[in-house]
Amino acid sequence: MASLVEESIGVAMDFTTPTLWEAAIPADITLATGTDEIYRGIIHDTNVYTDLDFLMGGTATAAGNYTELTINPGDSHSLVRGSGVVLKPTGSQAQDAIRLQNDFSRLFGLEIDCSAMTVNKSGLVSSGVGSGATHYIGNIMVYDNTAGAGGSTRGIDIFDNEITAYLFGCIAMNIHACGFGLRRNTLIEVYNSLAYKTALSTQQGFLHAIGTAPLLRNVVSLESGGNDIDSGMSASSTNNTASDTTTAGSNSIINANHIEEFRNTGDGSEDVHLRPGAGSVDTGASFGSLGITPEINFDPEGDERGGPGGDDPWDRGPDEFVNEFPLVTLNNKVGGQNRLQLKGGLQ
Repeated sequence: MASLVEESIGVAMDFTTPTLWEAAIPADITLATGTDEIYRGIIHDTNVYTDLDFLMGGTATAAGNYTELTINPGDSHSLVRGSGVVLKPTGSQAQDAIRLQNDFSRLFGLEIDCSAMTVNKSGLVSSGVGSGATHYIGNIMVYDNTAGAGGSTRGIDIFDNEITAYLFGCIAMNIHACGFGLRRNTLIEVYNSLAYKTALSTQQGFLHAIGTAPLLRNVVSLESGGNDIDSGMSASSTNNTASDTTTAGSNSIINANHIEEFRNTGDGSEDVHLRPGAGSVDTGASFGSLGITPEINFDPEGDERGGPGGDDPWDRGPDEFVNEFPLVTLNNKVGGQNRLQLKGGLQ
């Protein structure tokens, strides 16, 4: 069994930046010829990192010897810009903000702020270099990728003939081209993710081009310049929502209103927590039993999908709705006095 090398990233920690952490990973961590290890970097502060020549590449990996970059649970974003750990590439960076090129990689919990990018590149690209590459991408929020103004100015782009990718809890918001480019792949499955105010050109919120038809489950696509959901998705897709009439698979909600779904829809100040009574609340399907990865069972803030114990239906999109305030009910009199009972409340 591979040994875990777990290193902290942040002020006065093992490495001060994600770039320095990546640079210290050996060139080969596979069992066959390398060090037989898993390298996990955990970012421990809600900083903004701009020193990005960041590729998550250059290391030989395997299914049991992968690289992973994640965040300390207390430093997760709260579905609002600038609330968590932010990677912010500069305008001079002539490449995608992050490019997952280690064949076996996992990336969780980060914000990718593309507002300073001036090139026609994506916020996050998943692209393995060998046969059978597998990537897990969870609770990532990519936003404000508009200045490049080209067909590759995407949010999250899965692009490789040999790639298998699992995405969950991801957000692509205010993107010039498509929110999610799902193309030239072996297998892509997307769960509880959101494309919002994307495809400001004419591309789709969720785009498919070439390769196996992607599987969409509990995804939400609202306010796209083109179609919300491309027609090339898997027929096994289910429980998806669009603001137009495009659908994928069964149990679709169409013509959804973003104002009725989210707390704040104002440009630049979006808050994509679900509102009480939103159509996405309790109308998703539950997929924790698939065993894809434990992280899929929690939203970006750590709320368990399906509520405590996971017994209720999952919500659609990245947020799992919880009550903001306790619900107070007047119960029967006890000892001649009215008794107040709290129900619901914060989870």
